[in-house]
Amino acid sequence: MGCCQAKPDESKELNKIVSGLEAKLKIRSIELKKIVKECYRCSTDLVVNDKQLSILCESLKIEKETSDYNLIKACFDNEIMGISVLKIITLCILVSGATRNEKVRVLFDIFHDKNQRLMLEMNIKSMIINIFDISVQNLVDEAISMSDINTAEMLKQYKEKLLYSKNLIVFYYFHYIIDTKQSLTTFEFDEYFTKPQLTVLLNPELMRKFSFKTYKSTDLNHDIKTESFTKQDIDLIQMRGFPRRLSRKVR
Repeated sequence: MGCCQAKPDESKELNKIVSGLEAKLKIRSIELKKIVKECYRCSTDLVVNDKQLSILCESLKIEKETSDYNLIKACFDNEIMGISVLKIITLCILVSGATRNEKVRVLFDIFHDKNQRLMLEMNIKSMIINIFDISVQNLVDEAISMSDINTAEMLKQYKEKLLYSKNLIVFYYFHYIIDTKQSLTTFEFDEYFTKPQLTVLLNPELMRKFSFKTYKSTDLNHDIKTESFTKQDIDLIQMRGFPRRLSRKVR
């Protein structure tokens, strides 16, 4: 084992480093309503370009070269040549000090199908992927950029382990939410988030813990990086009770 390689019991300390970064973010204290309003105002077709990003950050009083600014800028997507409004708002929801009800309401508002006024399967999957990527990749990357060489190396290895479980966790939550339905009303969506398992989606620290626990699991019968899963895989996660146990730590 190399000098910079993270030991299994170091995952908690590494997670705390990332959570410490989250606690210091300015966007935690900005009202979600204001963030949503300004994101839509400063975008074109739900995309924020470089010039619009400067206007957005100025309106939210976010200074350049801060972690808040870097996190938003890191959401840049080459395919759309800008930053998705959905991703910016999702980032703000996850680190916000807002209540569960406020977070869930805004998630539905930004991801649901506007024509049908429902959360469709594709909307739910997009939401879960955005939440996972921000919790596991964007926030950890910013912590890496702010750390010394040794800590940064351990965080990089930690992130690789978390990302290993991505496809399985997306599959798990997608099927847990959809269940036998193909779409959800705003009431049904809100009801789902009263369940302990769904609390993890709203808390980046718990999502990273869930990802690490899934990575450490040795009884999955195939490579969990694949996209081919069965009900047995979901049952294994349910039996371990990872999301439920983790959610008890949320106030």
